[in-house]
Amino acid sequence: MTMSPGTRDVYTTRWFRLVEKTAEASAAPFYWIDSPDCVTVLAVTADGTVPLVRQYRPALDRMSLELPSGHIDPKDESREAAAKRELLEETGYEAPELKSLGAVDPDTGRLRARIWCYFAPNAVKVAEPKPGGEKIENRECTLSELDSMMSDGRMSHAQDMAVVLLARMRGFI
Repeated sequence: MTMSPGTRDVYTTRWFRLVEKTAEASAAPFYWIDSPDCVTVLAVTADGTVPLVRQYRPALDRMSLELPSGHIDPKDESREAAAKRELLEETGYEAPELKSLGAVDPDTGRLRARIWCYFAPNAVKVAEPKPGGEKIENRECTLSELDSMMSDGRMSHAQDMAVVLLARMRGFI
């Protein structure tokens, strides 16, 4: 990525870069995290079951119940390919088609990354999950249970809530 004037990398890992920008209007520099774009998938089976992933999130220091998601890897041919890969790796499900719900910006004040959102109707379990180095547990719920979990805080990941909202707004669920 080309850096704009007054911008420099402060710290870099394989997961993100911390970027500093000095602006003329401010005496103090501004910082943000530059991270690869991600995908999140709301998959629903023909009988209305939604596959979920439960995993430990170090930043929260607790388990989190989430939709399947992950970074778009350089080896992925497209965002849709990344969404299919993440769905299969984390849940063992495939869907005959993915419907793009668009993209959201998760934190416009501190994070430069987009989350590409997908709806996967008629998902079918075809394999056991192969999450690589991640330690995850799989869960399933109905759409009604998903609403309850988001309402009472058992499911609190904002990007997942955005995906569910977008799927509803477009009439998919």
